[in-house]
Amino acid sequence: MSTGAGERVPDSRTLSPRDLAEIRERLRPRLQARERSDRETAPARRDVLVCAGGGCVSSKSLEVADTLEREIASAGIGDRARVIRVGCMGLCEAAPLVLVTPDGIYYRDVDAGGARRIVNEHLASNRLVEDLELEWTNGDGSVVRSREIPFFERQLKIALRNCGVIDPLDIDEYIARDGYLALERTLFELKPEESTSRNVYDLGLQNLPAGRYRLRATVTDRVRGDDRTRDGWFTISSQMTAVAGRRDGP
Repeated sequence: MSTGAGERVPDSRTLSPRDLAEIRERLRPRLQARERSDRETAPARRDVLVCAGGGCVSSKSLEVADTLEREIASAGIGDRARVIRVGCMGLCEAAPLVLVTPDGIYYRDVDAGGARRIVNEHLASNRLVEDLELEWTNGDGSVVRSREIPFFERQLKIALRNCGVIDPLDIDEYIARDGYLALERTLFELKPEESTSRNVYDLGLQNLPAGRYRLRATVTDRVRGDDRTRDGWFTISSQMTAVAGRRDGP
């Protein structure tokens, strides 16, 4: 769980299927808005995503995030804008990168002065900071901006679809993007005899190298009401291709 200022707070909640459904219903619209490009609108609330990937951090993006938060508080618009530190946005040559959503506006090479302008002009006054916006000149001389540039427009992220979108310190945002869905199905829907064979695919284990693997997990017994550590072995067939994993056992 995140405090919103990049700090990690232990999360000891016990979540039921109803709780998980409520988290998804509550947060999905906000997360979907972060992937929109509504440049012509003046939304009532904005999320300001600051890249906290390695390239941007080395270019002082965390200091930029701190400046954005201070300026937002100083401008008295904390109810209209929130700063989120996210994973790598990919375009390291433009670091530090800042994305204002749901507008879909990327600002490049943002420093403390740029952060103040983003708050005062864009967030507070709904005016784009045009000279800071990320842009690209095509071979025919036409200029495209922000999400329209080829680097972003041609990408279809799969494994990294959440990177640069969700707050990595906020587990609720991951749950809202269907994080732990396979685990939820295993604990609350499947019978014990179903879980091993069916969830090799649901858990993403189909890409492990062929072999025999040991799985250890601590689960809550819903009948006995206690926590138990359970060990199990499962076999990956030779028809499944290798991507990652650690073999452990005979």
